[in-house]
Amino acid sequence: MTTQLSSLTLNERHHHPGVIRFCVILILAVCSVWAMDHVLPFYSQSVWAADEEAAATPEDEAAAAAAAAQNAIQDVFLKLEPFIVNLKGNGMKRYLKTSIAIEVSQNIVKKELEMLIPKVRDTILFVLTSKSYNDLFSNEGKIALKHELIAHINRILKTGLIKAIYITDFIIQ
Repeated sequence: MTTQLSSLTLNERHHHPGVIRFCVILILAVCSVWAMDHVLPFYSQSVWAADEEAAATPEDEAAAAAAAAQNAIQDVFLKLEPFIVNLKGNGMKRYLKTSIAIEVSQNIVKKELEMLIPKVRDTILFVLTSKSYNDLFSNEGKIALKHELIAHINRILKTGLIKAIYITDFIIQ
């Protein structure tokens, strides 16, 4: 029985080194994958950044500074000529005089709006003349008007969207 016991112990020893080697290799593989995923991207980004800085010319730096300055001022406004319209009413004549500024996020959208001024003004006039004094006298009415104008004007645009509309003058008489 002693021989059998020693042969079992010997066989078990032969199986354990294979299992231990497998576990060690598995742990090393997991650590390697983690290192490649977490450590190497930071190293490669810093190496590439150093290479790009070394290759940059003064003209490139000036162009980058100009682009950064242009990106810093992203809000672009288009001020429209004042609108004077008759409000929809129940026999009593009411007039609205208002000035509107349109905010966009890019110059290209402003340029498109400038080319479409007749369409934009026409759209705004139709929306304004469809309103009554009761529609516009409250702050909620003015906010609803802004949302409606944004929706109508955005349907006209092809290159971008309006960020906001600002009412700079508003007189009802």
